[in-house]
Amino acid sequence: MYKLSVLLLFVLTIISAGVFAQTCPYDQTPRLASATHYSSYTLGGGCSFGTPWSSTGPHTAYIAALSEVWYNNGTHCGNCLEVSNGNKSVTVIIQDMCPIEGNPICKNDYHLDLSPEAFAVLGNVNDGVLYNLTWREVTCDNIYPETVQVQITKGSSLTWASLLVFGYKIGIKQVQIQLANSTTFTSTTRYSYNNFIGISQQELFKYPFTVKIISDLGESIEVTIPELEVEKIYDTKQQFGTGDCIGSDLILSVNHASSSLPIISIFSLLLLSIFTILIL
Repeated sequence: MYKLSVLLLFVLTIISAGVFAQTCPYDQTPRLASATHYSSYTLGGGCSFGTPWSSTGPHTAYIAALSEVWYNNGTHCGNCLEVSNGNKSVTVIIQDMCPIEGNPICKNDYHLDLSPEAFAVLGNVNDGVLYNLTWREVTCDNIYPETVQVQITKGSSLTWASLLVFGYKIGIKQVQIQLANSTTFTSTTRYSYNNFIGISQQELFKYPFTVKIISDLGESIEVTIPELEVEKIYDTKQQFGTGDCIGSDLILSVNHASSSLPIISIFSLLLLSIFTILIL
């Protein structure tokens, strides 16, 4: 009887360990890659986060555009990558797609188009292309904003809801909507421009309705949308766990570093002019 009890306890321990063990939904094996750089990231990108320092932007200059294969209709938008060149590495957030048309090197599945700031960490910007890099998917341990946010985007109406989700440490698997007069959640469709679209054809959306955001780990966060107010941002005041995934910190900044240089230069010239006049 004693041996049977010990065996049963051992089996239950193994089962419990399997049930409650943290996991990671990503294959974090480094992938051999190449990289180019592009400056138009400051205008925004295919993921619809807007410009990097907008209210929905990631507030970082360390940006990446994925190859068409890995972009996969926006599935990886807002996720982070750790890119390495030997002992040099940088964490970037995915904001765009690198189109094959006009940029044939983007045919390579693991190619990245980086912001010049990210590229410069890994090599000389004047080289144009870097080969024999590696990148792996990581969680965004340092992210802006610190909690998951939802915005009702332009074009939304009482029959068509378009939602932008941002500020998540780990990727988004699904977004669902529960109407005010319903007890069930309905899945939205994620489009290539990274908006989650919900359509109510038989009845109008009735506010408030609830948005459920599900991470790649299966954890869910809910937020109530009280009324139709286009471009309003709703803070869930929550953040997803990252399981056993390897994480990395983005380098964040409130404003684009280079954007402040002209102001500083003009101010310096003004002071110099005043000083010169006073001396004369």
